[in-house]
Amino acid sequence: MVLAVVLSIGSFILGYNLKKSQAPDKKDCSGFYKHLSLEASCGVKYVILKKGSAQFEARLKAYISKQIADHKASKVGVYFRDLRSGPVFGINDSDVFTPASLMKTPLMLAFLSLADEDKSILERQISYKGEMMKLPSQAMQGSNQQLIPGQLYKVEDLLIRMIAESDNQSYAVLFSFLEQNWPGKLQDTYNDLGILKLKSPIDETISVRLYASIFRQLYTGSLLSARMSEKALEILAKSSFKKGIVGGLPSGIEVAHKYGERNVLETGERQLHDCGIIYFPDNPYLLCVMTYGQSYIDLSNIIITTSKMVYNEVSARRKD
Repeated sequence: MVLAVVLSIGSFILGYNLKKSQAPDKKDCSGFYKHLSLEASCGVKYVILKKGSAQFEARLKAYISKQIADHKASKVGVYFRDLRSGPVFGINDSDVFTPASLMKTPLMLAFLSLADEDKSILERQISYKGEMMKLPSQAMQGSNQQLIPGQLYKVEDLLIRMIAESDNQSYAVLFSFLEQNWPGKLQDTYNDLGILKLKSPIDETISVRLYASIFRQLYTGSLLSARMSEKALEILAKSSFKKGIVGGLPSGIEVAHKYGERNVLETGERQLHDCGIIYFPDNPYLLCVMTYGQSYIDLSNIIITTSKMVYNEVSARRKD
Protein backbone atom coordinates (compact mmCIF):
# COMPACT_ATOMS: atom_id res chain seq x y z
CA MET A 1 0.00 0.00 0.00
CA VAL A 2 2.78 2.39 0.97
CA LEU A 3 4.74 1.45 -2.12
CA ALA A 4 1.69 2.15 -4.31
CA VAL A 5 1.25 5.58 -2.76
CA VAL A 6 4.92 6.40 -3.25
CA LEU A 7 4.80 5.26 -6.86
CA SER A 8 1.64 7.32 -7.43
CA ILE A 9 3.19 10.46 -5.96
CA GLY A 10 6.34 9.91 -7.97
CA SER A 11 4.37 9.52 -11.19
CA PHE A 12 2.43 12.73 -10.43
CA ILE A 13 5.62 14.70 -9.80
CA LEU A 14 7.30 13.30 -12.93
CA GLY A 15 4.23 14.04 -15.03
CA TYR A 16 3.99 17.58 -13.61
CA ASN A 17 7.66 18.29 -14.33
CA LEU A 18 7.36 16.95 -17.88
CA LYS A 19 4.25 19.03 -18.48
CA LYS A 20 5.92 22.10 -16.99
CA SER A 21 8.98 21.69 -19.23
CA GLN A 22 6.78 21.37 -22.31
CA ALA A 23 4.35 24.23 -21.59
CA PRO A 24 5.49 26.77 -18.98
CA ASP A 25 3.01 28.60 -16.81
CA LYS A 26 2.57 32.35 -17.04
CA LYS A 27 5.32 33.03 -14.53
CA ASP A 28 7.87 31.17 -16.68
CA CYS A 29 6.68 32.02 -20.20
CA SER A 30 8.75 35.18 -20.59
CA GLY A 31 11.94 33.18 -20.19
CA PHE A 32 10.81 30.12 -22.13
CA TYR A 33 10.06 31.86 -25.44
CA LYS A 34 12.76 34.23 -26.59
CA HIS A 35 11.22 35.77 -29.69
CA LEU A 36 7.45 35.66 -29.16
CA SER A 37 5.25 38.29 -27.59
CA LEU A 38 4.12 37.60 -24.04
CA GLU A 39 0.52 37.29 -25.24
CA ALA A 40 1.47 34.50 -27.65
CA SER A 41 3.91 32.71 -25.39
CA CYS A 42 1.70 32.83 -22.29
CA GLY A 43 -1.18 31.25 -24.14
CA VAL A 44 -3.57 34.19 -23.77
CA LYS A 45 -7.05 33.29 -24.99
CA TYR A 46 -8.70 35.96 -27.08
CA VAL A 47 -12.36 36.71 -26.44
CA ILE A 48 -13.11 38.02 -29.94
CA LEU A 49 -12.23 36.70 -33.38
CA LYS A 50 -9.29 38.50 -34.97
CA LYS A 51 -9.64 37.65 -38.65
CA GLY A 52 -11.91 38.87 -41.42
CA SER A 53 -12.22 42.59 -40.67
CA ALA A 54 -12.07 43.64 -44.33
CA GLN A 55 -15.83 43.32 -44.84
CA PHE A 56 -16.61 45.52 -41.87
CA GLU A 57 -14.03 48.07 -42.97
CA ALA A 58 -15.77 48.19 -46.37
CA ARG A 59 -19.17 48.75 -44.71
CA LEU A 60 -17.80 51.55 -42.56
CA LYS A 61 -16.10 53.13 -45.56
CA ALA A 62 -19.40 52.99 -47.49
CA TYR A 63 -21.21 54.69 -44.59
CA ILE A 64 -18.63 57.49 -44.48
CA SER A 65 -18.75 57.96 -48.26
CA LYS A 66 -22.53 58.32 -48.08
CA GLN A 67 -22.31 60.95 -45.33
CA ILE A 68 -19.95 62.96 -47.51
CA ALA A 69 -22.16 62.46 -50.59
CA ASP A 70 -25.17 63.65 -48.57
CA HIS A 71 -23.19 66.75 -47.46
CA LYS A 72 -23.29 65.75 -43.81
CA ALA A 73 -19.50 66.17 -43.76
CA SER A 74 -16.77 67.35 -46.08
CA LYS A 75 -14.11 65.04 -44.70
CA VAL A 76 -14.02 62.15 -42.21
CA GLY A 77 -11.02 60.21 -40.96
CA VAL A 78 -11.14 57.02 -38.88
CA TYR A 79 -8.46 54.91 -37.22
CA PHE A 80 -9.18 51.60 -35.45
CA ARG A 81 -6.85 49.27 -33.56
CA ASP A 82 -7.72 46.15 -31.61
CA LEU A 83 -5.40 46.49 -28.60
CA ARG A 84 -5.33 42.74 -27.97
CA SER A 85 -3.17 41.76 -30.96
CA GLY A 86 -6.04 42.24 -33.37
CA PRO A 87 -6.70 44.00 -36.67
CA VAL A 88 -5.78 47.59 -37.49
CA PHE A 89 -7.33 49.69 -40.23
CA GLY A 90 -7.73 53.29 -41.22
CA ILE A 91 -10.10 55.22 -43.46
CA ASN A 92 -8.60 58.52 -44.61
CA ASP A 93 -6.41 58.21 -41.49
CA SER A 94 -3.52 60.12 -43.06
CA ASP A 95 -5.75 63.16 -43.66
CA VAL A 96 -4.96 66.11 -41.40
CA PHE A 97 -7.37 68.09 -39.24
CA THR A 98 -7.12 70.98 -36.80
CA PRO A 99 -6.75 69.23 -33.41
CA ALA A 100 -8.07 72.13 -31.29
CA SER A 101 -8.68 70.83 -27.75
CA LEU A 102 -7.13 67.47 -28.61
CA MET A 103 -3.79 69.17 -27.93
CA LYS A 104 -4.65 69.47 -24.26
CA THR A 105 -3.62 65.83 -23.97
CA PRO A 106 0.09 66.44 -24.75
CA LEU A 107 0.11 69.29 -22.20
CA MET A 108 -1.18 66.88 -19.56
CA LEU A 109 1.47 64.35 -20.58
CA ALA A 110 4.20 66.97 -20.22
CA PHE A 111 3.21 67.49 -16.57
CA LEU A 112 2.93 63.76 -15.91
CA SER A 113 6.38 63.28 -17.42
CA LEU A 114 7.73 65.83 -14.92
CA ALA A 115 5.82 64.02 -12.17
CA ASP A 116 7.69 60.83 -13.07
CA GLU A 117 10.79 62.61 -11.76
CA ASP A 118 9.12 64.55 -8.95
CA LYS A 119 5.59 63.50 -7.99
CA SER A 120 5.18 66.59 -5.78
CA ILE A 121 4.69 68.64 -8.97
CA LEU A 122 1.08 67.47 -9.11
CA GLU A 123 0.55 68.98 -5.65
CA ARG A 124 1.97 72.39 -6.60
CA GLN A 125 -0.41 75.32 -6.21
CA ILE A 126 -0.87 77.81 -9.06
CA SER A 127 -2.59 81.17 -8.71
CA TYR A 128 -5.14 81.96 -11.38
CA LYS A 129 -4.35 85.45 -12.67
CA GLY A 130 -7.32 85.89 -14.96
CA GLU A 131 -5.99 84.13 -18.06
CA MET A 132 -8.76 83.85 -20.66
CA MET A 133 -11.38 85.51 -18.48
CA LYS A 134 -13.87 85.48 -21.35
CA LEU A 135 -14.00 81.96 -22.67
CA PRO A 136 -15.04 81.28 -26.26
CA SER A 137 -18.26 79.34 -26.31
CA GLN A 138 -17.91 75.58 -26.72
CA ALA A 139 -20.88 74.45 -28.76
CA MET A 140 -20.60 70.75 -27.92
CA GLN A 141 -19.36 70.76 -24.33
CA GLY A 142 -21.59 73.17 -22.45
CA SER A 143 -20.55 75.84 -19.95
CA ASN A 144 -17.70 75.29 -17.53
CA GLN A 145 -17.47 76.61 -14.00
CA GLN A 146 -15.16 79.61 -14.12
CA LEU A 147 -11.85 79.78 -12.28
CA ILE A 148 -11.69 82.52 -9.65
CA PRO A 149 -8.94 85.16 -10.10
CA GLY A 150 -6.44 85.15 -7.24
CA GLN A 151 -7.40 81.69 -6.04
CA LEU A 152 -4.86 78.86 -5.81
CA TYR A 153 -5.43 75.63 -7.72
CA LYS A 154 -3.53 72.36 -7.47
CA VAL A 155 -1.84 71.22 -10.69
CA GLU A 156 -3.56 67.82 -10.65
CA ASP A 157 -6.98 69.45 -10.22
CA LEU A 158 -6.30 71.75 -13.16
CA LEU A 159 -5.23 68.77 -15.28
CA ILE A 160 -8.51 67.03 -14.50
CA ARG A 161 -10.55 70.16 -15.32
CA MET A 162 -8.61 70.68 -18.55
CA ILE A 163 -9.26 67.12 -19.77
CA ALA A 164 -12.59 66.17 -18.21
CA GLU A 165 -14.35 69.45 -19.05
CA SER A 166 -12.01 70.57 -21.83
CA ASP A 167 -11.58 73.75 -19.77
CA ASN A 168 -9.69 76.48 -21.64
CA GLN A 169 -8.89 78.50 -18.52
CA SER A 170 -7.14 75.53 -16.93
CA TYR A 171 -5.23 74.99 -20.16
CA ALA A 172 -4.07 78.62 -20.20
CA VAL A 173 -2.91 78.50 -16.57
CA LEU A 174 -1.06 75.21 -17.00
CA PHE A 175 0.51 76.24 -20.30
CA SER A 176 1.81 79.49 -18.81
CA PHE A 177 3.14 77.72 -15.71
CA LEU A 178 4.93 75.09 -17.81
CA GLU A 179 6.53 77.62 -20.16
CA GLN A 180 7.76 79.77 -17.28
CA ASN A 181 9.30 76.93 -15.31
CA TRP A 182 10.21 74.32 -17.93
CA PRO A 183 10.59 76.12 -21.27
CA GLY A 184 10.79 73.67 -24.14
CA LYS A 185 9.19 70.82 -22.18
CA LEU A 186 6.01 70.85 -24.27
CA GLN A 187 7.97 70.67 -27.52
CA ASP A 188 10.03 67.83 -26.05
CA THR A 189 6.77 66.03 -25.35
CA TYR A 190 5.63 66.63 -28.94
CA ASN A 191 8.92 65.13 -30.12
CA ASP A 192 8.54 62.10 -27.84
CA LEU A 193 5.04 61.55 -29.23
CA GLY A 194 6.32 61.78 -32.79
CA ILE A 195 4.59 65.11 -33.44
CA LEU A 196 6.57 67.68 -35.42
CA LYS A 197 6.82 71.29 -34.31
CA LEU A 198 3.35 72.74 -34.56
CA LYS A 199 2.38 76.15 -35.89
CA SER A 200 -0.06 78.49 -34.21
CA PRO A 201 -3.15 76.98 -32.54
CA ILE A 202 -5.25 78.12 -35.50
CA ASP A 203 -3.00 76.71 -38.23
CA GLU A 204 -1.69 73.53 -36.60
CA THR A 205 -2.84 70.23 -38.04
CA ILE A 206 -2.40 66.57 -37.18
CA SER A 207 -3.36 63.31 -38.87
CA VAL A 208 -5.89 60.90 -37.41
CA ARG A 209 -3.35 58.08 -37.22
CA LEU A 210 -0.70 60.21 -35.52
CA TYR A 211 -3.01 61.48 -32.82
CA ALA A 212 -4.38 57.98 -32.22
CA SER A 213 -0.83 56.77 -31.60
CA ILE A 214 -0.75 58.84 -28.40
CA PHE A 215 -3.34 56.56 -26.84
CA ARG A 216 -1.48 53.45 -27.90
CA GLN A 217 1.69 54.78 -26.27
CA LEU A 218 -0.24 55.38 -23.08
CA TYR A 219 -1.83 51.93 -23.17
CA THR A 220 1.53 50.20 -23.65
CA GLY A 221 3.30 52.41 -21.10
CA SER A 222 5.98 53.34 -23.63
CA LEU A 223 5.94 57.09 -23.02
CA LEU A 224 5.50 57.42 -19.25
CA SER A 225 6.01 55.09 -16.32
CA ALA A 226 3.24 52.56 -15.69
CA ARG A 227 2.08 54.66 -12.73
CA MET A 228 1.78 57.88 -14.75
CA SER A 229 0.36 56.12 -17.81
CA GLU A 230 -2.39 54.78 -15.56
CA LYS A 231 -3.00 58.27 -14.13
CA ALA A 232 -3.22 59.76 -17.64
CA LEU A 233 -5.81 57.21 -18.75
CA GLU A 234 -7.66 57.59 -15.47
CA ILE A 235 -7.98 61.34 -16.08
CA LEU A 236 -9.01 60.80 -19.72
CA ALA A 237 -11.70 58.40 -18.50
CA LYS A 238 -13.25 61.29 -16.54
CA SER A 239 -14.19 63.11 -19.75
CA SER A 240 -17.76 64.39 -19.59
CA PHE A 241 -18.20 64.57 -23.38
CA LYS A 242 -21.06 62.28 -24.43
CA LYS A 243 -21.82 63.45 -27.98
CA GLY A 244 -19.12 61.41 -29.68
CA ILE A 245 -17.68 57.94 -29.10
CA VAL A 246 -19.54 57.47 -25.79
CA GLY A 247 -22.87 58.19 -27.50
CA GLY A 248 -22.53 55.05 -29.61
CA LEU A 249 -21.84 52.69 -26.70
CA PRO A 250 -23.99 50.87 -24.15
CA SER A 251 -23.95 52.40 -20.69
CA GLY A 252 -21.26 51.06 -18.39
CA ILE A 253 -18.49 50.81 -21.01
CA GLU A 254 -15.52 52.87 -19.81
CA VAL A 255 -13.83 55.17 -22.33
CA ALA A 256 -10.56 57.07 -21.85
CA HIS A 257 -10.85 59.77 -24.50
CA LYS A 258 -10.45 63.39 -25.53
CA TYR A 259 -12.62 65.41 -27.87
CA GLY A 260 -11.89 68.61 -29.77
CA GLU A 261 -14.00 71.13 -31.67
CA ARG A 262 -13.22 74.07 -33.93
CA ASN A 263 -15.61 76.72 -35.17
CA VAL A 264 -14.67 79.40 -37.73
CA LEU A 265 -17.52 81.91 -37.80
CA GLU A 266 -16.35 83.64 -40.99
CA THR A 267 -16.54 80.48 -43.14
CA GLY A 268 -18.98 78.34 -41.19
CA GLU A 269 -16.30 75.67 -40.98
CA ARG A 270 -16.69 73.23 -38.11
CA GLN A 271 -14.53 70.36 -36.99
CA LEU A 272 -15.39 67.80 -34.35
CA HIS A 273 -13.14 64.96 -33.20
CA ASP A 274 -13.14 62.26 -30.56
CA CYS A 275 -10.36 59.76 -29.91
CA GLY A 276 -9.70 57.24 -27.18
CA ILE A 277 -9.62 53.73 -25.79
CA ILE A 278 -12.88 51.83 -25.42
CA TYR A 279 -12.59 49.24 -22.65
CA PHE A 280 -14.64 46.48 -24.22
CA PRO A 281 -14.67 43.62 -21.67
CA ASP A 282 -11.34 41.72 -21.87
CA ASN A 283 -10.54 43.30 -25.24
CA PRO A 284 -10.03 47.08 -25.30
CA TYR A 285 -9.77 48.81 -28.65
CA LEU A 286 -8.67 52.21 -29.90
CA LEU A 287 -10.91 54.41 -32.02
CA CYS A 288 -10.22 57.87 -33.38
CA VAL A 289 -12.72 59.77 -35.52
CA MET A 290 -12.07 63.24 -36.94
CA THR A 291 -14.69 65.15 -38.92
CA TYR A 292 -15.00 68.36 -40.92
CA GLY A 293 -18.22 69.98 -42.14
CA GLN A 294 -20.85 72.65 -41.56
CA SER A 295 -23.03 71.24 -38.78
CA TYR A 296 -21.92 70.07 -35.34
CA ILE A 297 -25.07 67.97 -35.10
CA ASP A 298 -24.24 66.11 -38.31
CA LEU A 299 -20.61 65.65 -37.29
CA SER A 300 -21.60 64.44 -33.85
CA ASN A 301 -24.01 61.91 -35.37
CA ILE A 302 -21.28 60.59 -37.66
CA ILE A 303 -18.95 59.97 -34.72
CA ILE A 304 -21.73 58.38 -32.66
CA THR A 305 -22.79 56.10 -35.52
CA THR A 306 -19.19 55.13 -36.31
CA SER A 307 -18.63 54.26 -32.67
CA LYS A 308 -21.83 52.20 -32.58
CA MET A 309 -20.91 50.33 -35.76
CA VAL A 310 -17.47 49.47 -34.40
CA TYR A 311 -18.84 48.35 -31.03
CA ASN A 312 -21.48 46.15 -32.68
CA GLU A 313 -18.84 44.57 -34.89
CA VAL A 314 -16.55 43.84 -31.95
CA SER A 315 -19.49 42.44 -29.97
CA ALA A 316 -20.50 40.20 -32.87
CA ARG A 317 -17.01 38.74 -32.90
CA ARG A 318 -17.11 37.75 -29.26
CA LYS A 319 -16.61 34.03 -28.71
CA ASP A 320 -19.19 32.18 -26.65
